[in-house]
Amino acid sequence: MENVLKLGPYVVWMVLMMAGLPYWLRTVCSGILLVPLAWRCRKGFKLEWRGVVAGVFAGLAVFLVWIAPEAFGWVQVAEKPAVPHPYIQLLGSALVIATAEELFFRDWLYNWLAESWSRRSAALIMLALFAVEHDKYFCALVAGAVYFALYLRKGLASAIAGHVTTNLALGVYVILTNRWYFW
Repeated sequence: MENVLKLGPYVVWMVLMMAGLPYWLRTVCSGILLVPLAWRCRKGFKLEWRGVVAGVFAGLAVFLVWIAPEAFGWVQVAEKPAVPHPYIQLLGSALVIATAEELFFRDWLYNWLAESWSRRSAALIMLALFAVEHDKYFCALVAGAVYFALYLRKGLASAIAGHVTTNLALGVYVILTNRWYFW
C-alpha cells in the first residue's frame, strides 16, 4: 500500500500532464494524493533539522546551477508568454511536484531498481530517467545527483527540502524577472 501512496502523486501528475490538462488541476489532484501519504508517514518520517538545513543550502546551489546558463548568456532562449496562474504554478512546482518526484525517483524507483541491480546501476538509471524528464538535461542530472546525495546521507526529508527549495527559488525568480521560459 505504501508503494502505491509513493507512486500515486507522481503518476497522476504525469498522466494529467500527458493528457494536456491544466497545471492547476495537476497541482490539486497530486496534492490531494500527497495528504494520505503525509498522514501515514508522519510517525516514521525522520525530520532532522540539520538534514533540512543541508537540503535548503543544497537546493539554493542547485537553483544557481539551473539559472546559470541563461544568466551568464551561455545559452539563448526563446521568450515564452506568462503562465496563466503563476502563484498556483509556484505552489505546484515547489510543494507538490518536488515532493512527488522525490518520493518517486529517490525513495521508490532507486530502491526498486536496487533490488534487482547493483546500487550503482540503480543510481545511474534513476539519475538518467530524472534528467530526461526535464528539458534541461545536464542541469537536471546535477540536481538529481545532489538530491540523491542528500537522500543517501541525510534522508528523504533532506532531499525533499532541497528539491522544494530549488523549485521555490526558481519560481520566485521566474515571477520577479518574467523569465517564463523556465516554466
